[in-house]
Amino acid sequence: MPLLMDHSTSPRQSDDEPINSLIRTTDPVAPDELWRTFVAVQLPRRVQLSLSGLVERMPSRQRRFIQTVSPGGMHLTLKFVGGIEPARTTEIAHLLEGAAKQSGRFELELGETGVFPSPSRPGALWAGFKGEVQRLIRLQARVEGAMTVFGITPDRRRYHPHTTVARLRRDARGRMAVAIGEAWLASSPRAVSFPIKEFALFRSHLGPRGARYERLFTTPLA
Repeated sequence: MPLLMDHSTSPRQSDDEPINSLIRTTDPVAPDELWRTFVAVQLPRRVQLSLSGLVERMPSRQRRFIQTVSPGGMHLTLKFVGGIEPARTTEIAHLLEGAAKQSGRFELELGETGVFPSPSRPGALWAGFKGEVQRLIRLQARVEGAMTVFGITPDRRRYHPHTTVARLRRDARGRMAVAIGEAWLASSPRAVSFPIKEFALFRSHLGPRGARYERLFTTPLA
């Protein structure tokens, strides 16, 4: 299947499609500009809303110390690529298309909750996945291999599939931080299953209000 170049900002309507958090590139490209990029699966809308709802059900005294990731910013990262030359995105596209052709579609389901870096010092709240996780891990390995061919150093750490749902604010310290972590670990996401049908290369636009994401292209799984 052909890869789909995608700079659209139109929202998708299906519950199996993601809420887009995308912007259109309109600025001229500087000769030495590098784009901060990553490869990821955008989570479907119903998964995004289920996770943000989980945060909303936490005690109000804790929520004021939490910065929830916007639903459109929730994704399942396969590979952080880093800074690339804009002219080389087509090269990446063809390498990733090769990885996609080796991977069929599969199903995942929301799994356990967790915190980074540790329960005693929580800084981020995340949700994991269950279901056909081994197929996800094989897909990630193929993406990693494609990016190694491109020249990106492979990550030596074991792949840990998750999506970041929220981060603790800087003023969340001591007992409050620990209590937030404990409350999140005790929460249980609603059982939501969803198909993995495609993945994309995203560009991060960092700003004072957080990151915004532009989908540079999408490639469907076989």
